[in-house]
Amino acid sequence: MKIALIELDDSPHDVNFYSQVRFLKSVSNTHVTLICSEALKERLGLYNNLVDNIQFVKKKLGIFDLLKLRKYLVNERFDKVIFNTAHGNQIKILVSMPFPKCMEFIGISHYPDKFKTSNSQKLISRRVKKYFLLNDYLLQDIGSNPGLKISTTYFIYYPELAKIPLDKKNDEIWICIPGVVEFYRRDYESLLKEIERKGLNSKVKFILLGSSKHKNGAGTPLKEIISGLGLDDHFKLWDGFVGLGEFYSYIHESDFIMPLIHPSHKSFGVYRNQISGAFNLAFGFKKMLLMEESFRQYDDFKNNSVFYDVENILKTINSLELPDKKNIYKEDKWNFDFQANKYWELINSKAKA
Repeated sequence: MKIALIELDDSPHDVNFYSQVRFLKSVSNTHVTLICSEALKERLGLYNNLVDNIQFVKKKLGIFDLLKLRKYLVNERFDKVIFNTAHGNQIKILVSMPFPKCMEFIGISHYPDKFKTSNSQKLISRRVKKYFLLNDYLLQDIGSNPGLKISTTYFIYYPELAKIPLDKKNDEIWICIPGVVEFYRRDYESLLKEIERKGLNSKVKFILLGSSKHKNGAGTPLKEIISGLGLDDHFKLWDGFVGLGEFYSYIHESDFIMPLIHPSHKSFGVYRNQISGAFNLAFGFKKMLLMEESFRQYDDFKNNSVFYDVENILKTINSLELPDKKNIYKEDKWNFDFQANKYWELINSKAKA
């Protein structure tokens, strides 16, 4: 089978390539071509030996560029085209072009609320009849979508890179909060207010694993608050991009992954319709999650997390012990074969009429 895996955006969604390439290549005689925005070129070096071909396209594709891409897909006679981000104007224009009926389009939906709210998504879905969502809990609010087959897949596998030695003391507990540092995305304020009120266990250290001084970064005001509380030794921040080797090394050494998503915070509604990257990192690296109590209702979290109420967040954090890794992620769904088979089930299924 000949498959094109396409990402036309300059987005962090390329993190999903590795799992998909491994899923696809787990079946013999599968030819995989990555087609990506040239903006991702520096991040894709490791795929040179994992896929059969890599093609780069311009950062912003006009109509003639999309026609050229369409011609390439047709001439190469791909059986399946998988859109790593099945949203946006470029995808809408591309799939509105004529293609052979034997070429099937499959999409990954990062924002499943678009099935209900986006006219552009409705146009895309005239041609893309199969979609993956990135977590089982996202199925709860998508409603009825006649003519579409919607399944879930977990992109929780990451390349093995050389570990960077880190200075972690034996008695320290590292709580990692992954992702770019923005007040909009995570409830740093509640955490720091509670630390100010109740104090922090001396063995706890927070790893804010992402760029903090980008366009919307909260690094400068956050550092001022941290310094004002005398907590510089308890927080690790980065100004700019964190390279993959360093990023994965800190994940490996962390004891807990903390999404820092709370019902009272403006980000909470966002994560009803999309996942936090922190979830997949915890699943992939088999790390205990540190989650607000309302997430206990979801199967993925209830057996693999320590839960807290925001009002008692410091009581929970200050009493943390090193997690027992033998008792988490026991369900079949965390196994590679389970996820690879589920991925292929949708690819090989017959689309709805």
